[in-house]
Amino acid sequence: MRFEQISDFLEHVRTFHGRVAARYEEMAGETKNERLKMLLYYMVGREKETAESVMHFMEESPRQIMRAWAQPGEHEETLKELLQRPVPDDPDVDGLVEFAMQLAGEFEALFEYAADTADEDDVAAVFRSLLAETRKSREQLARNANMIIDF
Repeated sequence: MRFEQISDFLEHVRTFHGRVAARYEEMAGETKNERLKMLLYYMVGREKETAESVMHFMEESPRQIMRAWAQPGEHEETLKELLQRPVPDDPDVDGLVEFAMQLAGEFEALFEYAADTADEDDVAAVFRSLLAETRKSREQLARNANMIIDF
């Protein structure tokens, strides 16, 4: 995978979250475990919201930023690996939360690295914004997953 522009990078991220949302929705329809079903439907909404947020971000950002060249480097391989990571087939509640938290942590590290290595301040700001959103989302996931588990 080769990123040419920031918009390419973000489109991959958006598509990934949409794919994960679809997989969670499929799993929710298959499980008999009510807590897991509740968590999956929550996570469907979370993933769809993330995909929509990235799309909105792409649409609202100045074109010159979206057309900026992505700095090739370590983040390319990291994103490639993340995009290919499958959702576990038959997780329990704890396993699903662990998967989602680990994935969010890896996206945080990816966005931080991309911001730190960006050649332009505006490009770094894009990745810092994504980093902040991802951290906030991960914190919400932890809080809401605990409520579902305790339900």
